[in-house]
Amino acid sequence: MEVMRYIRASAGRQGISVVFEDVNQPRHDGRTIYLPKITSLTTDIELKEMMASVDHEVAHDRYSSFVVLKEKGVDPRSLLLFVWNFLEDSRINNIEAREYQGFRENWDESSAILIDKIFSRAKKEGTTVSKLTTSLLYWESTVSAGAFPTIELITSKTKPNKKILDVLNNFTDRLISCHFILDKRLGTEATHSLAVDILEKLQEECGEEFKPVPKPTAAGKEDKDGDDKATGSTSSEESGGDTGSEKESGSTKKDDEYKIINLKLTEEDLAKFSITLPEHGEEMGKTGINFEPVRSTRDSWDITDYSKFIVVDYPKSLGDKKYLEPSAKTREFLKEYETRVEPKLISQENFAQQVRKLIQIRSKAQMQYGVKKGKLDQSRLSRICFNAPGFNERVFKNKIENKILDAAVTVLVDMSGSMGGSKVQYALASTLLVNEVCSTLNIPVEILGFTDGYNAGMDIAPVMFVYKNFSDLKIDNERIKGCFAMSSLFMYGNPDGENIIWAHDRLIKRKEKKKLLIVMSDGSPAASKSSVGLENFTLKAIQEIEASKHVDIYGLGLCSNSVEHFYKSRSVVNNPEDIPSKLLELIERKIVNV
Repeated sequence: MEVMRYIRASAGRQGISVVFEDVNQPRHDGRTIYLPKITSLTTDIELKEMMASVDHEVAHDRYSSFVVLKEKGVDPRSLLLFVWNFLEDSRINNIEAREYQGFRENWDESSAILIDKIFSRAKKEGTTVSKLTTSLLYWESTVSAGAFPTIELITSKTKPNKKILDVLNNFTDRLISCHFILDKRLGTEATHSLAVDILEKLQEECGEEFKPVPKPTAAGKEDKDGDDKATGSTSSEESGGDTGSEKESGSTKKDDEYKIINLKLTEEDLAKFSITLPEHGEEMGKTGINFEPVRSTRDSWDITDYSKFIVVDYPKSLGDKKYLEPSAKTREFLKEYETRVEPKLISQENFAQQVRKLIQIRSKAQMQYGVKKGKLDQSRLSRICFNAPGFNERVFKNKIENKILDAAVTVLVDMSGSMGGSKVQYALASTLLVNEVCSTLNIPVEILGFTDGYNAGMDIAPVMFVYKNFSDLKIDNERIKGCFAMSSLFMYGNPDGENIIWAHDRLIKRKEKKKLLIVMSDGSPAASKSSVGLENFTLKAIQEIEASKHVDIYGLGLCSNSVEHFYKSRSVVNNPEDIPSKLLELIERKIVNV
């Protein structure tokens, strides 16, 4: 269940649906990703392959241009498409790895195992295509070693074809440049141009050692039987593992082994299950079993599937139109804020300067000298003249940045009916201060609000207001005020537990070392539908996040001390004048002194 939630959350970044099937035929048609159902037979490494594969496909959707692919009209059986796909996969993998630590770790571990098997098979075959595949993997893994060290460790044990590798090494700088092109069209065109130049140079330099072939095939068998064996495995390593799970698990299991297993657990068993995403880097248990409903003997809360959430993204103007239309009441909200709260606060600029003084300055970057990779250090070039393996390779230097502000922050604001009046005004003031500080210090911040309402199916479901995404580089405070004002017209229930998990599952995918989730609320959870079991569920969600120590969660009570019953780390604000000091204390404790 945790893995399925992770997969759906990842695919949801681009509005892609995920379907789990009985058959083992992973694929992506542009709108839907199809994966085999997770059963008790699914291994941990197969689960990681699935998560990495989905993240990879989402990255393609975000950063690759399929329009360019059509425009180029490349023969789908040509070697050019194979090399182009390899390079484009390298590009989007590195972009995704810089943004999400979870993807980097899952891809590094699951693909390393697959590559080791590819090398073993290629060594036995010894064909030209096998040499090309081995050389490409060796070269690319060296370039991407910073993101995927385990893969680089595996490839470093093999011996690639020297002539092919020499040609590829000439294009290293261009591949690295491609890794930093975020524009869809420019990036895809860059990898296509690189693939064309590599093939031309290979044909020119390698002569008999390299021959252009219509499509890589595995040697030792007829083409129709061996077709795409070598490239299929490579593609699964370099294109999200579309077939990797099938290739590796299909040899030992048949499709009909993927069956739904129904188990009935006790209420005590269910209480042990995690309700948040797993921590990065820890072993995951075998999940994916369908459990029969347990009739609880005590109050319980029925969690809502993410697909039924109502999400209103104000910066992107996405969501039901009724949430996006200003009215006379929104102007009244803004006027009231400017009259009652704003004059009592110090300016955002002054507050940001106070935080600046608190942090002083970011410690000066230090240089690490005498390393094997990095920027060439001219003062150590003389080392290459010595016949001393290891010593003569250490002619590079690296810049080490101070990580004091290596943090990401999510602000989650209770927008329920009880927050009306001065409370929501205080919440807005607090949010604007956090936004200003994070913008000044270049800390990624996401600002969310939550309540509940009726979804398309006329069911009461959690509502998430997105005032600022992590991907929005900067949203000015006037824009945030307007979004708050529009959402203030729809303040109903507050099923805190579900909204906290939703925000947590987005924050946990960030690459920053420190992650802080600030929840602003005025009282206990209370949904528009029956709230039976909601308080216990919310408390369990918060306690699980606190116990994981992967995300710091902090409760900021607004004119209410209810946060004391739910959060270990909390404070209460009763007057707008107290907001800056409380936030300053929070930043000092959770960001500076962590």
